[in-house]
Amino acid sequence: MRVPSLLLLLAASSAARLSPEQLAQSGALDVVLAEESERALVIQLDRPLYRPGDLIWFRIWDLDLRDLTGDDEAGVVEIELLDVQGKVVQHLRVRSQRGAAMNAVRVPGEALGGVWRLRATASDGRERTHALNVASYMAPPPRDTPPQIALTFQPEGGALVEGLESRVYFAATGAHGAPVAVTGRVLDDTGAVVATFESVHDGMGRFAIVPRPGRSYHAELDAPSGVEEGHPLPAASADGCVLRPLDGRAGGAVRARVQCAQRQDVLVVGTLHGQVLGAASVVAGPRRPVVVRLAPEDPALARTQGVARVTALTEDLEPLAEGLVHRDLGQRLDIQVEADQERYGPRDKVTLRITTRDPGGRPVPAELALSVVDDALLAYLGDARPSLLASLYLAPVLASAIHDPGYYFDPGAEERDLALEMLLGARGGGAMAVRYAALQPPEDPPVIVLPRNKVAPLPEPPTPPVEAITPSPTIGSGGLASRGPGLTSGGTAYHDEGLGSPGRGSTSPGYGSSGGFGIPKFGSKEPTGRLRGIGGDPIILGALDRAPLEQVLEQNLDAILACYERELEKDPELGGKVVMKFVITKDGTVTKAAPKVSTLGNQAAEACLTSRLLDLRFPEPKGGGIVIVSYPFRFSPEGGSGRSGGEPMFVPLGPEGFFRGLAGPSEDVASDRAFPPPHHDDDGAQRDVRETVMWAPRVTTDAQGTAEVELWLSDLPTTFRVTVEGVGAGLAGHAEALLVSEAP
Repeated sequence: MRVPSLLLLLAASSAARLSPEQLAQSGALDVVLAEESERALVIQLDRPLYRPGDLIWFRIWDLDLRDLTGDDEAGVVEIELLDVQGKVVQHLRVRSQRGAAMNAVRVPGEALGGVWRLRATASDGRERTHALNVASYMAPPPRDTPPQIALTFQPEGGALVEGLESRVYFAATGAHGAPVAVTGRVLDDTGAVVATFESVHDGMGRFAIVPRPGRSYHAELDAPSGVEEGHPLPAASADGCVLRPLDGRAGGAVRARVQCAQRQDVLVVGTLHGQVLGAASVVAGPRRPVVVRLAPEDPALARTQGVARVTALTEDLEPLAEGLVHRDLGQRLDIQVEADQERYGPRDKVTLRITTRDPGGRPVPAELALSVVDDALLAYLGDARPSLLASLYLAPVLASAIHDPGYYFDPGAEERDLALEMLLGARGGGAMAVRYAALQPPEDPPVIVLPRNKVAPLPEPPTPPVEAITPSPTIGSGGLASRGPGLTSGGTAYHDEGLGSPGRGSTSPGYGSSGGFGIPKFGSKEPTGRLRGIGGDPIILGALDRAPLEQVLEQNLDAILACYERELEKDPELGGKVVMKFVITKDGTVTKAAPKVSTLGNQAAEACLTSRLLDLRFPEPKGGGIVIVSYPFRFSPEGGSGRSGGEPMFVPLGPEGFFRGLAGPSEDVASDRAFPPPHHDDDGAQRDVRETVMWAPRVTTDAQGTAEVELWLSDLPTTFRVTVEGVGAGLAGHAEALLVSEAP
């Protein structure tokens, strides 16, 4: 995709840094932020190990990564328990309020031991799967069996380039996926040793290499012994660039080093949770690396923790290299847990006092989840215990499970900064090829370019290939349709997650507390479809207030709803949500529009919506700049006058794997389930052998940052571990404490 005049935009500015307007006009945001995550769906359990017949107590967090807040709108979350073979054995629907859903599912009494999974699906189709262990026995391998080591390599930036020094990150795992410490050598195809390496944390490490033209490379392990086969490194390219993020200092800029095999103009963009940290244009060549500094102008973004993505692009916005770096690692919610006694006896009452403070020591209110579990059971799993902080900050950018996730956020871990670099380098660098492959459409779809006040034709949606129809309901746009000549539609991409690129941006629900709009079908007396509200939670980047923007949309509701009702005649059950992204220019006209996220599953309706938005005119933005808007629309086949924003909403999956229809409150939504108190008889019999003695999925500290929780211990004389995790003041935190129960 050739973008006109990116270099002209740079030449018009005396500085190398791009302004937000220049960056938006260049189209770079559509490439870099193609699948940047703005929300996190996290599953939290009372413990990681269960036996057949046990209850699994859970809480689902659905948070905006920018401020760690939940959505004000109610909804429903689908919960599925999958056995070791991936078969769904339990299913329930749970109400969600302010980004929180909580309940319990039971492991079947005849369950086979092994790794089970709990899967949560949000109303907009986002999924999260959490592994848990059902007690099982695994026979040890024979003593004479040679070790089975899988060794993977990931060059910094994504690829090796001939003649340029590159760090190569590696990860070594054993037969069951556990990390293995290794040492070894890197040799070329002549047998010459060009580098040595040693893992530094959980089987991960790095080494440096300068690939030579015509040479190939492989690694051989010295330890553990008995591994004889070689492990080939990725082949080097003759052309390209190498990118290395240098640091992510607290509250400071992200720096990155760029070097290219050929002298060329490079656009470097840093992003965090779907927001731009900074962008700069540099000339990079083979002689020496160029260091760029990307500093956010927004003070709130400067304090935001998370994994920043630094991407190098050509002048045509083709990705060259990409790297990850964690910012503001030390910024966290300070949670303290204090018990009312040092020691207890069986069945004793325990009062826990919890305090929450920000990094400056100031009390802040927070929402937490608390569990109290037999520490012997937790010790059985060692370092496999999950972490809320890792689920929020690391899981969105890493495809596979993280071993010992809590280590990376433990202030007492001396080498956590180095370990985090190894993790992001070895496990996160390969995401670039997957992300950008989804942006390439298989064919150019029709472009809708209409004069003002003309109705768009409705092209028939193409039939997706069989392999594209998967259980994933995600549909998204690969690019933007445009009014002006010379800019083509990015179309829809097919990839292995379903039909279309997942898109990017806010997945906030799309109707507000004021209620929806019921509009009759043209030429009929009764409404056959309705737009279930436009007053959701839009994202508006630029100098235009929400009220005048929504006023224009409300004035054009008939035309917007007509796009949906035409398709509703063909499919009476059609319904879902479409988040439309559009660009408003300085004169109030719309120049670009496209579906950003869609669960409607109807390309004709989405194309019609695109044309409707291109035909609108909004008030001129203040100051003459552009405005980028992501706006949610919800459509329902039900008649009536709409419903208030407080009602729950769920979009169920249809047999094709797409979201079909909208369902309101339903009897099949699971009832709230509270953790039961113990029943202790006075006959002296020891019947209470609970391993989880407390599960409180919603503990809220007050304005002084304090809360109390009461619980009763079991009959077991043991040590219990208190684990508290949660969010407050835009920060996430974790704390633990031990309760010792001794026999009298």
